[in-house]
Amino acid sequence: MAGRKKVEEEVKVEKKFCTKCGRELNEGEVCNCTEKKTEVNINADAILDYAKEFGNTIIDMFKTPEDTLDKKLKDNRLAHDMVLLVVLALSLGLYVAGTFSSIIDMLGSLVQVNIANFISIPYFKIFLFVFILEFVLTFIPIGVAFLGNNVFKGKTITFKQAISLYAVSFAPTILSNLLMFITNYFNILGVIGTIIGVVVSICCFFHFILGYLKISEFKVNLKAYALTAVIVVYTVLYMAVMGSCLTNFVKGMAKDLDINNNDSYFDRLDW
Repeated sequence: MAGRKKVEEEVKVEKKFCTKCGRELNEGEVCNCTEKKTEVNINADAILDYAKEFGNTIIDMFKTPEDTLDKKLKDNRLAHDMVLLVVLALSLGLYVAGTFSSIIDMLGSLVQVNIANFISIPYFKIFLFVFILEFVLTFIPIGVAFLGNNVFKGKTITFKQAISLYAVSFAPTILSNLLMFITNYFNILGVIGTIIGVVVSICCFFHFILGYLKISEFKVNLKAYALTAVIVVYTVLYMAVMGSCLTNFVKGMAKDLDINNNDSYFDRLDW
């Protein structure tokens, strides 16, 4: 009897341990040490290299635009090109927000009143709206170029190539948009900044057209018609959609000043 009692006491104090990691377990507890754990590893060098490549693309488009465009079209890296499109849209959003600030300051100086005391301008919403709108609208010239190539029977190009063509061609406008944002927002030679931005945009559009003609390889008699059609359709669609959206956005902002203004779909979003 004494021996049985001693065995019972030893059973009561028995402890359980995980056979994998050796951790002590409570009664009924199951160790989860074998479950896969998600680890987030940030490679700082890879991020830095990517940023340098991104910056070099912009700089090289100023220095050797045709060679840079040829190289990027051969690389055909969709992720890199999509980042360019996002940054392009972000820079334009900043520029437009800065322009609104400049306009408000100019109107205030004309009427000798601080308009900001009476009207609250949603600069962040302006920036966000233009960013989203511009990113969506970039696919108009991309789509028109892609479809125009098929309509006028040029050399087959992929949609990825069309994206790369637009993104790399217009990469320099990132710097010009930032310059226009700074000059407008801080009222420092805003006119000069705008002129520089327009010149850079024209150059980028020219690079886009040259690259498009080069990779599409239209027949001689169709080249002029293809180019004209792409430019006209792209410009009309882009300006029509951009103008309509910006008009409705401004109407939405003005609703608090005009109680009769109820024809804007942005009123539903309480802009």
